[in-house]
Amino acid sequence: PSSKKIHIKFLPSLFKSFSQIFLVRERLLFVSVAASKGKSQRRRKKVRSQLFGKSDKFSFQLVNPGADSARSRPRNTMIPQSHGQQEQLVGQRIRVGNFSGTIRFVGEVANTDGEWIGVEWDDPQRGKHSGTVNGVEYFQTRQANSGSMIRSEKIPPTQTLAEAIHDKYIITEDTLRLDAEMLKEVQKQLHASLFEVVGMEKIGGKQSQLAHLVDVSVAHSPVNAAGPLSMFKSLRSLDVSATLLWNWTIVGDVMAQIPTLEELNLSNNRLVSPSDDEICSLVTKFHSLKKLVLKKCALGSWPELVRLARMWPLLESLSLEDNEIGIVTEEGYELALTKLRSLDLQNNQICDRESIYALG
Repeated sequence: PSSKKIHIKFLPSLFKSFSQIFLVRERLLFVSVAASKGKSQRRRKKVRSQLFGKSDKFSFQLVNPGADSARSRPRNTMIPQSHGQQEQLVGQRIRVGNFSGTIRFVGEVANTDGEWIGVEWDDPQRGKHSGTVNGVEYFQTRQANSGSMIRSEKIPPTQTLAEAIHDKYIITEDTLRLDAEMLKEVQKQLHASLFEVVGMEKIGGKQSQLAHLVDVSVAHSPVNAAGPLSMFKSLRSLDVSATLLWNWTIVGDVMAQIPTLEELNLSNNRLVSPSDDEICSLVTKFHSLKKLVLKKCALGSWPELVRLARMWPLLESLSLEDNEIGIVTEEGYELALTKLRSLDLQNNQICDRESIYALG
């Protein structure tokens, strides 16, 4: 088409460096526009070419779906107020800097003041011990010396999935605070003569755009709960890889709220193994799921995978890359994976013929 509509999201804190975030076809592209006079024209031409191809007509629209800004504000769920809350934290996932880990202990440590959180880190190099401090064992780790004790205030806030999607795919009125002078500067830097600028009076009702999202990714976001998801009425593919999701009940909650969801990427998450009773209760929530990606989820064994697969009765495609699986057996096939057409077992530890035959 001769005209393309581009949704542009502004962050005032980054405005002085002319950094804008472009929301193009529900995907974020980060673009920095140089302020240097000598290079700005060539840079703008390159940016336009990368984003829009050869088209010379664009629609420039400020997006404000009217979402509640408080809804997307991260919350710190890692500060326990009671013994019950302490127990609830065990098993949850955290991320501190570039390191992710699982909470294994919450409580006091001998000869120290206050409360500590014991963490088993995915990267053992981040750890200091295996859960034993000054001769007292507080928790155990799967890998030697992959644990450490930290204070709760060191743990960044988390989000619900609903909040993460709002943060990435829409913008609130509180975030969008452009005065006339700022808008003129944007027009100047981005050659806005090529754009149609749509005013605030025309941007109402964008909340309904959420109902049309089909493919969503919030990978690497601090998501550890579902939140309200009923507005995503068309969503078919969801990437929540490398988030902080930590059990299958949360995943089941997501699936139950989005009955159109067919493809789910849970890679690089460490989910607590559910009990058999929990698996039975979750089966009905995964009936729409046809494709599941579980790369680097530390599943460890084929029997455990088959046990989990009872939750996914209609699954057709399954990726288990990098899960330390060593032996594959036929046991349990009659209860799970009966609809499976595609199975990815790359980078596991399978090396015997019997396992290959079992896959047939």
